[in-house]
Amino acid sequence: MVAATSKRAYLTDWGLANVRESVIMSKAFGAVGKIVGGTPVYMARECLALCEKGSTSSDMWSLGITLLEMFTNSKPWLNCTAEKIRKHLFDQQSPNDLAKLPPPFLDIVKPLLLHEPESRMRAKDLVILLKKKVKISS
Repeated sequence: MVAATSKRAYLTDWGLANVRESVIMSKAFGAVGKIVGGTPVYMARECLALCEKGSTSSDMWSLGITLLEMFTNSKPWLNCTAEKIRKHLFDQQSPNDLAKLPPPFLDIVKPLLLHEPESRMRAKDLVILLKKKVKISS
């Protein structure tokens, strides 16, 4: 989205626009009094499996899943329903093809996909790592 007056760009996620689906998912996962919303494939363990509130750390997980999908050209969870993905995350299973990434890509993605939120790479550390690994020319 672009603000009309300032022309400032904003990245948005309309995945939470479907409240009905979020409520159904919350009931199915036993998250009494909590709303579980988002796209299950990209949701961090603490959000989907433990029904906790999202954070910058859960955003880093989502970025890691997106990069994994880009680098492997495959789905991180093959033929899985939201409930199956939730179980994989609860059991701390790694997404498909993570171990198949070559070292430069694995060095970037793996620290984003650690199951404990406090162990995940932070955004500023990712920027430093990317500057070391990727040559950016004008």
